[in-house]
Amino acid sequence: MQSKQVVSRGTDPLVVGLRVFVCVVCVAFPLLVLAYEFNVRDSTLGKAEEGAQLTAQALSQHANDTLETIDVVLTGLAETLDAADGGSPDIWALGQSLAAQLRQAPRIRSVAAFDQSGKLKLSSDLQVPDWYDVSKTDFFAQLRDGYGTDIVFGRPIESAGDGRWILPVARRLTRRDGSFGGVLVATVRSAYFADFYKVFARQPGLIVSLFSGDGTLLARYPTIPGDIGRSVMDDVWRTQVLPQTSGTLRLNSPIDGVERLWGFSHAGSFPAIVFTGVTPSSVLSHWLRELVVGMAISVAIAGLLAYCGFRLIDQVAEARSSEKRYSVLAGEDALTRLSNRRSFDEELRASWERAGNLQRPLSLLLIDVDHFKLFNDTHGHQAGDACLQALGEAFRRCLQRPADFVARYGGEEFAVILPDTGEFSARVVAERIRFAVLELRLQREPVDRQAYVTVSIGGATWRADSDGHGSASDLVAAADQALYRAKRLGRNRSEMVRTLTVESAA
Repeated sequence: MQSKQVVSRGTDPLVVGLRVFVCVVCVAFPLLVLAYEFNVRDSTLGKAEEGAQLTAQALSQHANDTLETIDVVLTGLAETLDAADGGSPDIWALGQSLAAQLRQAPRIRSVAAFDQSGKLKLSSDLQVPDWYDVSKTDFFAQLRDGYGTDIVFGRPIESAGDGRWILPVARRLTRRDGSFGGVLVATVRSAYFADFYKVFARQPGLIVSLFSGDGTLLARYPTIPGDIGRSVMDDVWRTQVLPQTSGTLRLNSPIDGVERLWGFSHAGSFPAIVFTGVTPSSVLSHWLRELVVGMAISVAIAGLLAYCGFRLIDQVAEARSSEKRYSVLAGEDALTRLSNRRSFDEELRASWERAGNLQRPLSLLLIDVDHFKLFNDTHGHQAGDACLQALGEAFRRCLQRPADFVARYGGEEFAVILPDTGEFSARVVAERIRFAVLELRLQREPVDRQAYVTVSIGGATWRADSDGHGSASDLVAAADQALYRAKRLGRNRSEMVRTLTVESAA
């Protein structure tokens, strides 16, 4: 009904869109950095698992070499005893020979032979052997009831000589007739393996353990003496460790309960498995520092982007608001705050086109203030301006539809565009306007208290024909003729011309 209002900066679609875009970018950037860092985290853990497996494979080769040496010594002793079967070998001399051999193989602590009843028959430890009778040990029963030449681990024991943990490695001694002839036992200090693993355990949080095939802990670094000989046999051991030659696991340690990334590898064909494990916290310590630094930088960048982005958006919003404000001012009459002649011409042209496209009527009212020059001469130009402002407000109140349009046409003339309005309805609006002006009771001449400001109104209605001929200027000309007739007939009245068609407008 009136000139368009300026769109506020807060509701400008472009400004809102830019703000949303900046918010999305500022939130998405740290999230992308976070997602990247967690990909790095997964990659770091994967590399740690791979490294643990490679380390376990390297250390399992050491265990394999040690067990091969033991196997060679035990095989040689078995052949010597087999050659003396039926005779009486010099046990003392043979023990001294074994002691001399072990000085060349320091990884082996002692070697001993036991008869079929488990009694000591021969030992390289001539002073205090570890066993005099092995008939009650687990490995003796296992080898007596089994068959073959494979070596087996016995349960670790504490040496009677120095109290250190030793690992028994036993082999079955079979006579020529196939009967059980006793067992051969070599011992290795648990500390021998632990000291060797210490060289590789330089990474913080890394541990190395040696287990027998049945899940018994044989050696560990860092050493926990009370746990040597402890069994960790469980479903994981049976389903994931034993079936594979090497692999990785991620689980809590059955020894100390700490979660670790594990790599494991079997020692060739021997019943020994090496485990290496690292804690995720030690692996991720460097990553955590990078995460904190990376997130701090990304948040700072996001904050800077937000600050600069919103400052720029505020400038854009201010520019667009000023542009819209100036655009409104350019189409607004400064005195009455109604639309000006320029806006009227644009609105009339647009209403004309809509009426023609929709085949609907269009009415125009031209309003002139009667004897306005006399009012100015009597009351002054300031009062005249106030009068025009009061009239403009009255015209605005008389228009009841949003599509109705009122403008200051020029000087003391006004114009009202009534879309989709026929001649009769236009006449009703014209009379409503005329009586609204009378109700203002604006005195025109002080000497005559009955001489109030009045208006003359001329109106015309146009309906497009099927050919769509004519123009908006025809409608203005017809309304102007009606206004001239209203003045000629005495003023303070409204006159309407008949409905224009193409023929009448022409």
